Amino acid sequence: MRQYKKYIYPFIRFLGVGICLILGIGFMCGCEFGGDITERFSGQWYDEKNDISVDITKESEDTFSVFITSEKEEDEMYIWEMECRLQDKTITYKNGKKSVVSYDSYGNALEEAEYENGTGSFSIRFGKLIWNDKVEDVAKGLRFQKSETLK
Repeated sequence: MRQYKKYIYPFIRFLGVGICLILGIGFMCGCEFGGDITERFSGQWYDEKNDISVDITKESEDTFSVFITSEKEEDEMYIWEMECRLQDKTITYKNGKKSVVSYDSYGNALEEAEYENGTGSFSIRFGKLIWNDKVEDVAKGLRFQKSETLK
């Protein structure tokens, strides 16, 4: 029995570390471990440059409202609005609206719709929000971090 102990104990430790790693990755990527997937989407998200902010609000068990802003110039802002549905581990939309808001010299906002039929999805991988915009691919390569102050 003694000769087996030197092989069994390291194997058990290795197995325990492997399970912890798998569960840890599951928590980070939005897998089913560790609670309600819908709660992970809710909140405010920012890209690394803070150019784009994403505000996701859970409206019901499988419905979310999403409001996105991006200030590209001093007197111009882009706004996206969409209603999303939970499908597996992503939330998808088919009715995305994009508007351009510009400000005149008096500070009055002028809003102009660019489109109202945008499609795309949001997913969470390794704790980061990924926006897959199928109209413009505006968020290509961006990973959004959840705001720590509003969690």
